[in-house]
Amino acid sequence: MRNAGRFAFLSLFTLFLMISLSMVNAVASGPAPKFVQKATIGGQFEILSSQLALQKASADSIKEFAQQMVEDHTKSGDQLNEVVASSLPGMQPPSPELDAKHSAMITQLQGLSGKAFDRKYVKDQVSAHKEAVALFKSYAKDGDNEGLKNFAGQTLPMLQGHLDRITQIKNSL
Repeated sequence: MRNAGRFAFLSLFTLFLMISLSMVNAVASGPAPKFVQKATIGGQFEILSSQLALQKASADSIKEFAQQMVEDHTKSGDQLNEVVASSLPGMQPPSPELDAKHSAMITQLQGLSGKAFDRKYVKDQVSAHKEAVALFKSYAKDGDNEGLKNFAGQTLPMLQGHLDRITQIKNSL
């Protein structure tokens, strides 16, 4: 009888674990976590690349833009983490580590200086902000989490402003 009780307990415990894991996987693989991951990587790239620009850029307009990127993307990253904590209970904010694509872009920037750095930084910023605007616009419209949808909608004008500004800088180089 003891073995039957243990078997029943283990069976129920196993079932509980399977259900719990499937719920965690559902939270971790839906549109919200994917948006959070992409937004986090993009924001971290903006910060790291702009910190490099503060050291290596030759144009004052690029340094001013870079300072704004560090400030704005640090603030929006903090806000994103707050939204994740309040609207996605159980989900840990993603690691701010870059993916391979963005790591390679940082490595390229590290190897440049002067006008070559300026051109590459500006090109990367235009590309990154186009991607960010598309990501945030899409999630603000069709996202599956109200807190994140609101965050995306509120952050979108800032990102569009960054894209407009870096496009102006690009056109003046």
